[in-house]
Amino acid sequence: MAAARCKDYNESDVFRRLSECLEMTGGIERFVTPGAKVALKPNLLAATEPDQAVTTHPSVVTGLARIIRQVCAEAFI
Repeated sequence: MAAARCKDYNESDVFRRLSECLEMTGGIERFVTPGAKVALKPNLLAATEPDQAVTTHPSVVTGLARIIRQVCAEAFI
């Protein structure tokens, strides 16, 4: 398990923190192989603005998708 603090949902900061957390757990390659198709399932609890923290923030989904694409895998929702 890994955790990192973000001051806000700035996409580059979220991406960096997600990357750090994945490195702490052995890297994205431990979970995703090149050519894999990876389903991302964000929590979509209610039709609210992202900053209300009811759903998974779009910058988290975007950051994880970017990381998955870096290992030549496909991410979809």
